[in-house]
Amino acid sequence: MDTNKTKQLLDILKGKVLFSFILGIILAIMGIIVNHIFLIFFYIIIFNIFDFLGYSKLVNSDNNNPNIEVYRILQTMFQIIIIALIYSISGFWIAFASEFIHLTGGQDLLYYWIGNYKLDKEWTWLSWTPVGWFWNRKKPIPLIIVEIQAIIGLIISIFICIIIK
Repeated sequence: MDTNKTKQLLDILKGKVLFSFILGIILAIMGIIVNHIFLIFFYIIIFNIFDFLGYSKLVNSDNNNPNIEVYRILQTMFQIIIIALIYSISGFWIAFASEFIHLTGGQDLLYYWIGNYKLDKEWTWLSWTPVGWFWNRKKPIPLIIVEIQAIIGLIISIFICIIIK
């Protein structure tokens, strides 16, 4: 391994990624032993670590990079595997609540936090979220709307885990 790649790996491990990974493992154990609600937090953290390492480090945020298509396939497969694992441990509602956080943009906000990235004031890529379905496609979604949607998604997911489950 060349020196530059070794330095990049060490930089990753020193930051929030290592902390998030350890927290994700703890949440997985707590989700299995204590309460399945912890699995939704395991999911959003583990998926974001995968996304951070894959997108930020492999694709290097170049949307014209030919690796982006391969990465998106791997990302989707990883997502399906983790949701299937959660489903096999806890059933439909916890798995649904986990994915609902992703569908409401919570994953994207956490991605920015893990990567220490500045939050964009306008978000152009969340057209697949509930707000994005109804938003004017010619205008980006303001950050405050993304944050509100993510908070509502988190509240609904926790509600599903506590009340419906």
